[in-house]
Amino acid sequence: MSATPQVIAVEPLRQFCAAAFERVGAPGADAALVADTLVEADLRGVHSHGVWWVRSYTERLRRRGSNPRPNLRVVRETPAMLLLDADGALGQVASARAMHLAMEKAQAGGVGVAAVCNSNHFGAAAYYAQMAAQANQIGFATTDAEPTMAPWGGAGKLVVGNNPLAYAIPVDEDFTMVLDMAQSVVAWGKIFLAAQRGEKIPSTWALNAAGEPTKDPHEAMAGVLLPVGGYKGYGMALVMQVLSSVLSGSTFGPTMPPMADPSTPQGHGHFFFALNIEHFIPLEEFRRSMAQVMAEQRAAPLAKGVERVYLPGEIEHLKRQERLQKGIPLEAYVVEALRQVGSELALETSELRG
Repeated sequence: MSATPQVIAVEPLRQFCAAAFERVGAPGADAALVADTLVEADLRGVHSHGVWWVRSYTERLRRRGSNPRPNLRVVRETPAMLLLDADGALGQVASARAMHLAMEKAQAGGVGVAAVCNSNHFGAAAYYAQMAAQANQIGFATTDAEPTMAPWGGAGKLVVGNNPLAYAIPVDEDFTMVLDMAQSVVAWGKIFLAAQRGEKIPSTWALNAAGEPTKDPHEAMAGVLLPVGGYKGYGMALVMQVLSSVLSGSTFGPTMPPMADPSTPQGHGHFFFALNIEHFIPLEEFRRSMAQVMAEQRAAPLAKGVERVYLPGEIEHLKRQERLQKGIPLEAYVVEALRQVGSELALETSELRG
């Protein structure tokens, strides 16, 4: 089992991550953006997409698997849509830009759609959907991913990624309803974390290389993830691949270069849209209806052993509020990896102590 998590203050962690990315060539604003996406994931308890990615991202920037100073270009555009060429950027840099442009189109015309090609891993999908919600729009984000799933009924060949989707819907000034989900029972990162902790996993999460259910996370990482809801999750993953990769002309499926090679861009595709609520109904009317939706969900009778109903994203919201005050608990191996990055890049690491 792993050691007790170490609680790290939020702002020093954010500053350290940004400094690391800037040290390997990213402009200050881009470095701060990428750092923010990772720290926000950890604040929400989504550690599979948090600061443990710093080592991988810095290595990819150093080895030019990701372009530290990309020339982002809109290559196709109409009043409602655009296609952005990311020029091998870190996925966060391209994705934030694409969603911002989609939001501008939604502000003007009610809806904005953005696809991205020639990109890399973009982290947690919720971050970009929430950008729209913060502007009183409904946001959506999805991406392709390196193949980790077989088609439904298959076992040995990885042909589709665990392609996530995220919706963010503004409820009131304090709360945004966020649905951020992978199409497997769990994300690959959670299996990796279980392996790091020396823990077993449920046999419903993955198959081993022989196509058999396994509780061993190492066997799972050599096998395939199981889709959530069986054939339904597989179907959703495939549709997200079409939206993010096929529609944008990006790499997809078995032809995608592995993340493990830090010198080769992966060519990810992403897809985003933003809906301007006030082009449909007045914002205050929408908020009143959302308050009613929330009240109806919470008024439902509780199942035995359940203390309360949580809306999508509410657990993460409450966790974020607590961690902003108390700090972020990080696994010891994550903190040690950050310190190693700091040592390699000659960065101050004294703040990375619980």
